[in-house]
Amino acid sequence: MSNLLESLNPTPYGWSNNTYFCNWTGITCDTGNRVTAIQLSRQSLTGILPSNLNSLSYLAQLDLSHNNLTGPVPSLANLQLLQNINLEFNNFTSVPDGCFYGLFSLQLISMSSNFNLAPWTFPTSLVLIDPQYSSVLDSIYFDFTNMEGNLPDIFHSFPRVRYLILHCNNLTRVLPKSLGQTLIACLSLSNQKVGFSDSIHVLSTMTYLRTVELLNNKFTGSIPDYSRYLNELRLDNNFLTGVVPPFLASLDNLEFLLLNINMLRGPIPNFGSHFKVISLYPINRLCPVSDGLCDQMILLDIAEAFGNPVQLTDSWKWDNPNCQNWSFILCRQQDGKVVVVNMARQGFTGTISPEFANLTDLKALNLSGNNLTGSIPASLVTLSQLETLDLSYNNLSGEVPMFPTRVKLNITGQFAGDIRFVFAASEANLARLAYSL
Repeated sequence: MSNLLESLNPTPYGWSNNTYFCNWTGITCDTGNRVTAIQLSRQSLTGILPSNLNSLSYLAQLDLSHNNLTGPVPSLANLQLLQNINLEFNNFTSVPDGCFYGLFSLQLISMSSNFNLAPWTFPTSLVLIDPQYSSVLDSIYFDFTNMEGNLPDIFHSFPRVRYLILHCNNLTRVLPKSLGQTLIACLSLSNQKVGFSDSIHVLSTMTYLRTVELLNNKFTGSIPDYSRYLNELRLDNNFLTGVVPPFLASLDNLEFLLLNINMLRGPIPNFGSHFKVISLYPINRLCPVSDGLCDQMILLDIAEAFGNPVQLTDSWKWDNPNCQNWSFILCRQQDGKVVVVNMARQGFTGTISPEFANLTDLKALNLSGNNLTGSIPASLVTLSQLETLDLSYNNLSGEVPMFPTRVKLNITGQFAGDIRFVFAASEANLARLAYSL
């Protein structure tokens, strides 16, 4: 305690070598005159903490937050009774390896807003290696601390953790699967300099989530199912794809939903009045209807069957949901229904999606001159408005469904295998067959 006294400037009120340290302001001792708490928050303190602070073997509470302390974080290793560490809002310059080792009673650790820290990685020394102990760690606050690198897959070692706050750092790559083995209710990983990537599907295993903040990263893939307790979901400014999941509208506790600046597509679920904030636009390409299938969503499945060629993904601008000036597509402006699809001679590969049959107002479909394989979906015969179907010069095989006589069918060209006609033996169908060949 004498070393601590000498290191702090100004000297905390009531501290002196002429007074007993158990009587100093902010110091708590037990009946054996052993220091159990140091609580000196917001004292405008400067200085470098002594390296032997972990000699206070009965220390349970350490709060030096909101000061101007500098230098390295002192080693707190092997303080087995230490429960709370709060060093946030200081000017520490480094976090030595192993300084959080052997903290068997630790419940809260906060280093938030130490902006001058040298780059460091998530402290794996928090993991208790003694099998007779189970971590009771509840809260981890390392936001604004210049933390970098991967988030290690060690969170199964913290099964009781509820708060993981790591935003505004330089963490990268993927979310560890072990996050699903925790009680995390609040997860904040927003605003990383480079950003996490890969999917966020591990969050579907985190059944206690209430607040999720992952904005300003590089996450990809679709939005998975979430905890029924979810109150706040912030995923804006990523590269998420797929649709806005309808289940989000069914979460009674969800009040704040931010999905803008992603690559989401499809219909907008019918969100209830209990939502306080909903932000879905810029960049996302959402349907103009709020329920059921819309033609724009159907086109997504069609593009997927072609392998999502850039000719489609780059030209379909969903800030204009009625598809004005979309390449290859003609829609009715009053309702956005697709009436013509002309994707001839684009070099598309893949198969013909049966989802074309859900474009119920489609009158003309031209897929000629591509490299499509597989069969002609039988579901296309259900298109009641279809008048022209041109599938010529592809590599199709299999049976040709029996289309109504109003459909002008063209299947001329080289096919990969036998093409078997299943037309009814009628004069009209034979005439149509002769015409198409």
